[in-house]
Amino acid sequence: MTAEAAMAAGRPDAWFGCVLSVETGVAVVLTDEGEVRASFGGGMLCRIARDRSCLPGPGDWVVLRHWPDRRVTVEGAAAGRLADVIPMRRR
Repeated sequence: MTAEAAMAAGRPDAWFGCVLSVETGVAVVLTDEGEVRASFGGGMLCRIARDRSCLPGPGDWVVLRHWPDRRVTVEGAAAGRLADVIPMRRR
């Protein structure tokens, strides 16, 4: 899911965050709620398998999905500079 698709769909389970670090299969992401460890969702894993340059790195903005069992997954990388558009704190 792209950032634009998440915003257009108005999904309550889609959040944005900035990647702080990436380990094998897990990204540490800074969100409004603080740091979270997020695994990669199925669609993201498929994109990474086809093209390793899709793997988000430190400083990249990503779309996160929060699951009912409290897991968090990276669903996609946000294109462009979101820092000027999306505030880190909700008003």
